[in-house]
Amino acid sequence: MSTRDQVIAIGTLAIGFGTGFAWWRSVAGDPKPRGPMVVSGVLADEEHLVTPEMTRASEQMARRPAPGFRAVDQDGNRVVSSSMFGERPVVLVFIKDGCPCSTSAEPFYARLHDAYGDRAAFLGVIDGDRSVASRWVGDHGTPYPVLADPSLELARDFEARNSAYVALIDRDGEIVSLWPGYSEGILDEIAARLSELTGLPRADVGASEAPELPYSGCPFPVGTGGGPTG
Repeated sequence: MSTRDQVIAIGTLAIGFGTGFAWWRSVAGDPKPRGPMVVSGVLADEEHLVTPEMTRASEQMARRPAPGFRAVDQDGNRVVSSSMFGERPVVLVFIKDGCPCSTSAEPFYARLHDAYGDRAAFLGVIDGDRSVASRWVGDHGTPYPVLADPSLELARDFEARNSAYVALIDRDGEIVSLWPGYSEGILDEIAARLSELTGLPRADVGASEAPELPYSGCPFPVGTGGGPTG
């Protein structure tokens, strides 16, 4: 092949590549924010996005005294808040049985526990009785106790409207923050707050694998922190 023919061939390939790339961009579009990682092919829709109103309501819980509670975990152990507050920070993870968002968020909370569990107490709070809590722990390998909250008393007291809410309580028994869901930014913030409160290095909990936008879980019934139904 002559030099002239080689130049023509290379130019043709370049034009073809450019056309193909332009077509791919037109089909693929611009990169979209990462969605929630859910299971069984069930995807959370826009109704699960954390709203500005949810954010404002959660922010109003900060610096309030944490509600006291008594509950039973999946093994039948009684957990009393008064025996925990004052000793170390406490993390409450609110769970709704059968909620895909609770399932997809669980590994991130487990990683937070692995990083800070030696100096902070982690507790799940599920909307069911002890048998439901036990099944959740067995199905998900949750590394911390899960409290039974069949009447949603704890969820109501902490104004957790949906599952995947997380409350952080300091040693003085004061709510540091209530997060209305999970995302890359929220998980990074939780890790940073726990690092400050425990004195441990800030841990990498794989937050980049989480949704870019903040997602909350399925709502608890009306009357639980004023949350919606459906």
